[in-house]
Amino acid sequence: MRTMADVSNEFDYLRDKHRQLREQNSPELNLRTHRSISWIARAAALIDDDPDAAFIFSWIAFNAAYAKDMGDDPGSFARADFQNFFDALVRCDPRSRIAHEIWHHFEGVVAELLDNKYIFSPFWKFHNGDAQYDNWQVRFENAKKARNMRLKGKKPLSF
Repeated sequence: MRTMADVSNEFDYLRDKHRQLREQNSPELNLRTHRSISWIARAAALIDDDPDAAFIFSWIAFNAAYAKDMGDDPGSFARADFQNFFDALVRCDPRSRIAHEIWHHFEGVVAELLDNKYIFSPFWKFHNGDAQYDNWQVRFENAKKARNMRLKGKKPLSF
């Protein structure tokens, strides 16, 4: 069984390389790189004992590496790609079997996730200094109310 210390040693090369290149990169890229290396090391430490957690941590590492603030612009290229993917997924499932299965098997997890302020974009915009989001809490409560109304009406949630 590999320990976190063993895995940490395996990632020392990446950390050292990152430190060497830090001055050449933007602070945003440095932060994303640091986070990605940390998450992938956590994933590697768990691959034998908990492959599900290792997969989740690998996914987080991947997102940490490429993710950027997409802003509120619905025309944003990345946001449009995400929306197009989910729209296609919904179109391919006219009887809402995917939504049913997700909700049936993971209702508590989904509800908990949707109630989590840490995945709510305005929360992070405010905490990153954007004063126009100082009302993120009101927005969050309104989003939760709208979501609950959609769920009671049995309308599929939009992605």
